Amino acid sequence: MASPSAKRLTKSVTFTCSSEELVLLKAIDNELKNKKFPTFSELCKQALRHLLLPTSNEQIEQRIIGLEAQLIELTERLVFIEAKLNDDSAEHVEIKEETVADPVLDRLRPLLEDF
Repeated sequence: MASPSAKRLTKSVTFTCSSEELVLLKAIDNELKNKKFPTFSELCKQALRHLLLPTSNEQIEQRIIGLEAQLIELTERLVFIEAKLNDDSAEHVEIKEETVADPVLDRLRPLLEDF
């Protein structure tokens, strides 16, 4: 526990009147009424510890699973983008191949027309 002479750092939390935040405020009031936490500050610290500082292997594993899911999603998106780029490149190559003139055919074309 911090000594009374330790410097204190204060952060504030601002709530809006949205329905989600009003529900959250009611839950906070219930927790404080149940005396699970002596102060709002202690409640916030515990919630932040739980969210930001995983202490058990299960919490760490859950975070890893979440990160792996994000990695899979990003990989799938990258594969899709690469495929789209390759398709676009192939279309451009085909267009260029069609528009490139063959000098031999260009010279023979008038002769073939006479035939």
